Amino acid sequence: MNSILSTANQYCARIWRLLLECIPQEWCQAYRDVKTWYAGRREANRFNKMTLVDEYAVHRITVLASCSLVCATTGLRDFIGGAWGLGPLFVLACAAPTLIISRQWGTFVAVFCALAASLTRMPVQFDAISEFIFLWNLLMRFLFFEFFVLVSDFVRVGMGKPSDTSSSE
Repeated sequence: MNSILSTANQYCARIWRLLLECIPQEWCQAYRDVKTWYAGRREANRFNKMTLVDEYAVHRITVLASCSLVCATTGLRDFIGGAWGLGPLFVLACAAPTLIISRQWGTFVAVFCALAASLTRMPVQFDAISEFIFLWNLLMRFLFFEFFVLVSDFVRVGMGKPSDTSSSE
């Protein structure tokens, strides 16, 4: 059994090398750079990571302010109707905890933003197609907000703040 796995592993390695021959060298170098950056980042943060409870205790004002901004933006959007686009306020609510705390808190607020935005635009009566449309809109809104969370995390890491760790407020 071991020899079969070894042979299969060798064939996979040969196929992988053949595929790498067809890919431009710049793409391979970019892949290696990203892989090295990501592996180094994960290794550095394994030892000094705070728990969610500790992060919340330190940064509760930031988390509560972001959630309050989402609630205020949702209420304002319902009050003024579709006259103005308030998307930048939702994005600000997602970007602030990402820049200040970590990517996981930005993702939490992105989920909250997507839920708040989708639930306030939900039809009164549900049928099968309305449920599908609701879930689709929820997913697309989450992906939209998560994109800004990832960009904010990239900016935060570029500024020299550690990834997925906390600093004092």
